[in-house]
Amino acid sequence: MMSKEIQVIAVGDLVQHVLMDDGWLGIVLEVREEQTDDDVKKVARLQIISSHQFSDGMKVGWADIDWLKIKSKVS
Repeated sequence: MMSKEIQVIAVGDLVQHVLMDDGWLGIVLEVREEQTDDDVKKVARLQIISSHQFSDGMKVGWADIDWLKIKSKVS
């Protein structure tokens, strides 16, 4: 059985979405846990920067942290 690498995403980290290219970046503004029907998942509120998806290039949104990878870690 393969173990999943646990990454700790923190406020201020620069992240990318695993399905997007380098033109999609997000800055983590908040991290919280949400209860689903059968589990608890962590989500991050992001300031998203992507000229590929948004006409003005920026948007605030939420993403499950399982879909994020850290590009640059806040110290």
